[in-house]
Amino acid sequence: MPIAGTGMLLTSMDIDPEHEAEFNRWYDREHMQERVAIPGFQSARRFKAIGDCARPYLALYYTDTLEVFRSQPYAQAFNNQTQWSLDNFKRMRVGLRAEDL
Repeated sequence: MPIAGTGMLLTSMDIDPEHEAEFNRWYDREHMQERVAIPGFQSARRFKAIGDCARPYLALYYTDTLEVFRSQPYAQAFNNQTQWSLDNFKRMRVGLRAEDL
């Protein structure tokens, strides 16, 4: 999939196998949908490694610009997480987050 915008957010993490099914439900049903609904987000994709690695889950978010991550709508979403989100964020291990042009 070619990058259409000039901003990208990459997140990568691990989750305890005990919480993996719940994590995937949350990510697919709430988290990704909330993020791509923010103005300036174009799309998002998730991946899972097929082999063992420290952070088997990867998500890529494509945005119009990097300024989207400093916008009021993004701050509103980031600062008002649902309880489902807070629970899953606490369960993530070995997280990585990077923004780039």
